[in-house]
Formats: sequence, C-alpha cells, structure tokens
Amino acid sequence: MGIETICEGGIGGSAKVYIQLRNNFPGLGGMVSTEQDFVVAYRVPLSIKLEDIPKVEYIIKDLKLKTSESKRAFEVYLRHVIAKKLDDYFFRKGYYKFAHIPRPLGSTDFGGYMYEWVHGNEGFYTEYYDDELNMYVPVEVDEWNTVSRHFYNAGVSIFHDISDTVDGRYTKNIIVQEPCLENYPRRITKLWKRIDFGPESFPIDFNQLLTFISKNLDDMNVYLKPERVRMLQLIIEFFKRGRKIENWSRLKELKKLILSFRIATAEHMGVQGISSMRELRKCRVKKIEKKDKLPPEKSFSKLISKSSNSIFELEVRSGFRGIDGIIYTLQEIPVGKVTPIDTDDNNIGFKLFLRHFIAKKLENAYISEGRYSYAHISRPLGSDVKSYYYDWAWGDKRCLKKLLELNRQSNKQEGLDQWYEFVHYFNEAGIDFVSRLTFIPSPYNPKDQYAKNIIVRQPYSERENVYISRLWKRVNFSENSTVFNYEKLDEYLKSNKRYLKKYLTKGRYETMILALKYLKGDRMTRKEMQNLKDGVHAYRISALRHLNHYGFGPPPEGFVDIRWG
Repeated sequence: MGIETICEGGIGGSAKVYIQLRNNFPGLGGMVSTEQDFVVAYRVPLSIKLEDIPKVEYIIKDLKLKTSESKRAFEVYLRHVIAKKLDDYFFRKGYYKFAHIPRPLGSTDFGGYMYEWVHGNEGFYTEYYDDELNMYVPVEVDEWNTVSRHFYNAGVSIFHDISDTVDGRYTKNIIVQEPCLENYPRRITKLWKRIDFGPESFPIDFNQLLTFISKNLDDMNVYLKPERVRMLQLIIEFFKRGRKIENWSRLKELKKLILSFRIATAEHMGVQGISSMRELRKCRVKKIEKKDKLPPEKSFSKLISKSSNSIFELEVRSGFRGIDGIIYTLQEIPVGKVTPIDTDDNNIGFKLFLRHFIAKKLENAYISEGRYSYAHISRPLGSDVKSYYYDWAWGDKRCLKKLLELNRQSNKQEGLDQWYEFVHYFNEAGIDFVSRLTFIPSPYNPKDQYAKNIIVRQPYSERENVYISRLWKRVNFSENSTVFNYEKLDEYLKSNKRYLKKYLTKGRYETMILALKYLKGDRMTRKEMQNLKDGVHAYRISALRHLNHYGFGPPPEGFVDIRWG
C-alpha cells in the first residue's frame, strides 16, 4: 500500500512518465485513498527527478497550487477530465462501444499528475503496402473516424500531435492494446486509447465546447449527471478566465465537484473511509424483452494460442452468457476465452467458471483484509457449454522459472514479488498454484524457461532475470494447470466462515459453498441449484457493472446500463 515506483514508462519533449503502484491520490479537494492499488502513469516535468519529490504527498489534504509546476499539472489533469467525460458521454449515447480515454486520478503540488496506466504498444504504422494494388493503403482502425468526428464536434482535436517526428507514417500518443499484432497490420481493433493531454498535444476550443454543452445540456444531464456537467462548465470557466484560480468565487464549488468525481473514479477499488469494495453501489438492471433489439454478443475474436488441451482467444464482448442467462453491457470489454478440447463434459465451461470464481473470491477476502493490495487473479465473467470468459489479463508470458523457485519473500530484490505469499495463502485453502505450472522456452535463450500461467504486466526491465514487481497475474484454473483439493477447500471454507463473510460482499460466501458442492459432484436440491444460479447472477451483475464503466462513477439515477434475460 502507498506508493511503489516500478520503472520509467516513457519520455517526451516536456515530460516523463513513471509507472507506479499506488493507492494514494492527491488532487483538488483532498486525498483519495483506495483499498486496492491502481497501476498508475505518473507524469512529471523533465526538470523534476522522482527521488526529489517529497513523500509528504502522502498526507497533503488539498492542493495549494502556489507554483507554476503544480498549476500546470493541475491544468493537464483538468484537460484530461474533459476528455474523459466526453468519452463517457459519447459511448453511453451509443456512438461507439469502447472507452478510448484512460481514467485521470489526480495531481500533486510537485508538478506531477497521474492517470491509470494503459498497457500496450505506443503507435502503429498508418498504412501498409498492398501487393495487389501496388500501392500503400491506409490501415483500418475500428471506431477511429467515429471518435474523431464526435470529439471534433465538441471542439476537441483528439488526434492532434499523433505523428512521430522522425517517421510521420508512425503514430505516437496512441496506445494499441491488441496483442500479437503484426508490424504492418491491415486492421486494428477498437482496443486503443489516447494519451498525453497537455495543451501542446491536445488543443481544446473552449468556446466551441461550451456551445456544444449548451446545445446538448438536457441530453448530457441524462447520460452523465447534472453535477458532472456542471463540473465541465466550471472547468471551462477556469480556462476562459485565463487559468487564474486566485480570488475565484467558484473555486469552492469546483473543489467539491472534482472531489466527487475523483471518488467515483476510484470507487470500484474501495475508497478508504467512504466505501468498501464489499459495498459497491448497485445499478439499475433492465430485463431483456422479446421486442428489444440487442447487439451481437461479440464484435471481435482473435486466436491467441492452441494446445492439445485447449484453445485460448481474445474477444471483445458486450454479451456474456452464464447459467443465469445472458447479460449485456453498454460498453464492450476485452476478455480471455478458454475452450477445453480434451473433454466431452458439456458443463465444463460452467465448472471452469466456478473454479475461477472461488479463487477470485478468496483473493478478494485477502485484499479486503489487507494481506496484499494488487489483484493477481482476473475476474471471471461468464460461461457457455464448452467455454468460459474472464477479464483480459494484459501483459506477456515472460516470468523466468527460476524466479518462482525462491522459497522466501522477495523483499523487492529477487524473485517474483508476492509470489511466495500468494502461493502460501492459497495452499492453506487447498488450491495449489505451483505443482502443475507449465513452461515454454524463452525466445531469447533456449536454456531459460517462461511460466505459461503467469502474465507479467510491467514494462520490460533489465532486472527481469533477477526480479519482477507485483505487476503480474496467475491465469488458467483448469485441472491441467491448477490443483483444487476439494476436501481441504471445503474444510477451509467452513472453518473460516466468519472471516470470509466479514471480508466479502453479502451472499458471496454462500455462493462459494454451493459452487464447491457442485464441483464435488454432490447431490444438490432444486432450491440449492436455484440459489447457486441466483448467487452467480448477483456476482456477474456486480462484476460486469464495474467493468462496464471502468470505475468512473455509476450512471445517473434511472439510467440503464445492464440488461439481462
């Protein structure tokens, strides 16, 4: 908990970025602290060294904004907020289906501002050579033109300053998240995000933006919240008055609105002193009627790997099947889809979902208790007959086998950070994450082996042969990869009933008990099966609701963002 700097994440003409794990976020209105750590891009001026920033930022109650560096960081944060709320509005309206602006999280009096780090590769070649046409052809990028048009109408040039200064055919300030992309792709899916919201890179016509809000005021109040729209209006007023914050009569109101937005942005990670991860606000759910016109369940599918045991695919989905029915989200999200091919079990998809669900709920309890603060297990989201899906784990398979063999805590010096603790916590519960790990040869040195079941998210580091930070996830919960000792797990769940009920959302413990009973093959009554179905449904609604909007606050009262049937 607190702040842990992982590595330098990039450098530009006027600023550099550090990748951090942190749960403390200074900003206008005061500090916001979360139960779970965010992976953060911390942007600071080139003139500032990270080691020179005082750790007093832990306890600062509010921004003073006395220096030019702190004011500039605050202004970049506000520009980012404008972009985020417009993005929010446009995809809630249904103009496009994937959020293309990362979450802004705060700024400091030391000249830094922070936003949620986006994993991926910066830039792509905007054209490829077509041998048949004997000419260069533009790359097709999903949602590119639609996003450009709607931001332009609001006075925002979202694709300004995205051409590389050395090679104009290559882009910058665009993070492409699609994995396994070739060097000269013909098409790029919608998994991309814009970064860099400084005034030089991200111009905003504030007069045009104000006119846009005025023309669409009623509509924006419906799809956002009136207080969010008011926040945008005050931000525009701040910039139009020459960015002078001294003696501004609206400052107190802006502070209140910005703090409300920042808390909502972090709410899904549990805000200390305000809301727990176990007490997430609920949203309105609409049951699907026959007359409803629903979109396809998925818009994109890509084969990532195939083995003798299973097929693994990346999908971009807004429809998620399960034993409880199908749930549609307003926003499409990337998921990993696992399909075993070595079984005739027609319930294998649901069984894999339940194994993953039990492991995830145990981890949620450990995080809520404070054993660790960065999640190493993705959220399972649904299943069909032969497959199941989970929240996509960003990163690569590049954890060396020797890093997992360290039989002690890493102390942030050697091994895979938190692996030792992670393994022991789950061993106590009857889940063995070690004995069935499989390995693949390193493409750089055949003598080295990488773990297939561990996804490393941090940028490449020269120290990776010795130490990797907490930025990793354990994937694959099939019997081939993870041993579940059902008897030991059953005993653990029952003997730790009070503990688990204390640290989990109401009803999750009971669902875990029924899930384990189903996995063991024990006889279940019709009522127990219905309770399992209802418990899975309650969990999936919650998980998809908070993935749906990436945590930037629930929609207005009465707004429908989840449909099921």
